[in-house]
Amino acid sequence: MSIVVSKSTTKLSTIESYTILRADIYKQVVRMFSIATLGILRARSVAPFAFCLKNRIGHSLASLQIPDIILKLQGGKIWIISSSNSMQQVGKDVACLAIINGGATSEHGIVIGTFQMENYFLFFDLVNSSLGFSSSLLSKKTSCANFNFTTHSL
Repeated sequence: MSIVVSKSTTKLSTIESYTILRADIYKQVVRMFSIATLGILRARSVAPFAFCLKNRIGHSLASLQIPDIILKLQGGKIWIISSSNSMQQVGKDVACLAIINGGATSEHGIVIGTFQMENYFLFFDLVNSSLGFSSSLLSKKTSCANFNFTTHSL
């Protein structure tokens, strides 16, 4: 699933739990998710999420076969957000698209929240004003929880 967003800014947020999209972008994403998940039963909305699906009890999110979200960034970089970072389990048999409608007048078209950044390494190159990122650590059978990020002073 790929959507081209023009005339917009993107912000990474360590304050927002979930990605927030300006209304015009949000509607496109939900429309594409609706089409891509036609074979999956819908569930009632669970705040703050509007698009929810039923998954069979005892089955994982992966069994829902949710499409990846592909962000095409400046410079040709591609960031793939898989179902583990796009769907939030909100009940024993309900998962919701973990993206929130930010309204028509959002300052930024896209605000990437912490849930979507989980289990990715982000590399900030301040000298060159660029951002790099790893593929999902889950695809490598690991997660950020397996790394020791503490520093020790001598």
